[in-house]
Amino acid sequence: MTEQSTRQEEDFLEPLSQEPSATPTDGDRGSPWTSRLAVIFAGILLIVLAVAGWIGYRSGQQLQVTQAQATLAAGLDSQWRLAEQDIAAGRDRFALQRIEYIVSIDPTFPGASERLALLRASLAVTAPAPTITPTRRPVAEDPAAILTDMKRYAEEQNWDAVIDEAARLRTLARDFEPRTVDQLLYQALRNRGLQRIQGDEVELGISDLDYAALFAPLDQEALSYREYGRMYLAGIGNFGLNWARSVSALSELYAIGPYYKDANRLLYKALIAYGAELEAYGDNCLAAEQYRFAAEMDAGADGALQGTPQAAVATADINCQLTPYPPLLTPDPNATPDPNATLDPNATPDPNVTVDPGLVVTPTPAP
Repeated sequence: MTEQSTRQEEDFLEPLSQEPSATPTDGDRGSPWTSRLAVIFAGILLIVLAVAGWIGYRSGQQLQVTQAQATLAAGLDSQWRLAEQDIAAGRDRFALQRIEYIVSIDPTFPGASERLALLRASLAVTAPAPTITPTRRPVAEDPAAILTDMKRYAEEQNWDAVIDEAARLRTLARDFEPRTVDQLLYQALRNRGLQRIQGDEVELGISDLDYAALFAPLDQEALSYREYGRMYLAGIGNFGLNWARSVSALSELYAIGPYYKDANRLLYKALIAYGAELEAYGDNCLAAEQYRFAAEMDAGADGALQGTPQAAVATADINCQLTPYPPLLTPDPNATPDPNATLDPNATPDPNVTVDPGLVVTPTPAP
């Protein structure tokens, strides 16, 4: 091998034996820049998580408020429809109570103020003059002062003032002490609802308790009185219109709250009327049951009429033995049969019915 070729081989192999000059050292790997970037990234991540959590909390609060407002609006719409039904049925006083409740919650409800004025005029009801409770304090604009007033009104059992102040506080600062405000509002609605149901504003009291249940579960006393009110309204709503439904509702009320308002008197009268209606129809056995129930119950002030169902029971019992079932309807021989009528496949054939052997059955052709 020549000296020149040997030098070329050394030149060719030289780069493979040398360390690359661009290889980073241990000092480069632990540079301050890397630590700073890690700290900055961690800080940005914490800020993003905090902002996302705050946005989620605000969205949850707003969703809860929106749902409560939607529930309240639906309740007002329902009261308005019921008021229209009361007016159509001639129950103007019930309609007046419903619309007064609507206006007390939302004075801007479409058409409520005008309808309220018309009902008061037709019933010769004078609009109550605005009265100021002696313990009512000057209007405050500071949320903390309003909350203090709410607590004082609650101690005085001035439930209307507590509810009014809660509405003002929600308008000024919705997020101010929401838990305390909800507790006071629940207490006011619950107690005012009981007072109304025990008084002459049964429908409004039920609405108060329904609204209170949005903030916390109702206790047993409130649940019982709300049920009393619903049964009572069902009884008087059908009184004189549908005796069977009136007796059904008032009987349930009499079983759990016999001395709620005048439920016992109303049930007594409804039983007598329903028994007479059944007798006229020919169902003497069921009529006897109504009279017997009326004779055994405590009808309160109507106890002097107890002789009426006693005599009616005896008569109905005798008629029940003579005609135990209502009279069957006699088919009209001139009636036109319904071509679309179908036989009941589960019907039990009458063993006493005889089939004419000369009867020819003509099959109906398939369509």
